[in-house]
Amino acid sequence: MKRLTIVRHAKSSWKAASLDDAARPLNQRGLRDAPRVGRYLDAHFGAPDLLASSPAVRAHTTARLLARALGYRDDRIQIVDALYLASASALGDFVAGLEDDLGAVLLVGHNPGVSDFVERATGDPVDLPTCAVASLRFPVARWADTLHRRARLAALVTPKTLPDAGE
Repeated sequence: MKRLTIVRHAKSSWKAASLDDAARPLNQRGLRDAPRVGRYLDAHFGAPDLLASSPAVRAHTTARLLARALGYRDDRIQIVDALYLASASALGDFVAGLEDDLGAVLLVGHNPGVSDFVERATGDPVDLPTCAVASLRFPVARWADTLHRRARLAALVTPKTLPDAGE
């Protein structure tokens, strides 16, 4: 069984219109939501074997905030250029190429690719808002086999569905 948890990057800022798309930072809501989502991930799944992120500032910052909540060292985050605005097919190829000794992988990426990938993998329509989590379970021993098997959607969580109390 392989577990793939996909997080769409947290809410980004559009204040500096002159910034290149990849350089856009998180806004205040994004900076608030990512640690909350990270605490959820820690409580329900624990730290992944691998945390991979798009190199975009908004995705990488989200990944760092998730990592801190998970007790996962920042310097272990794998920045993957191919994840920047990746299509569902490109995400599928990335996942299929993962090392088989990894049981649980957390991936931080962008729409529409992450939503399209989850929809293809599960067969269910999905539209992930910012900082949403989709946790998939693939009944396979090898990541390469995820290309040919349906996943079960084990969890679908958004920041709005998380409790605010006690934070």
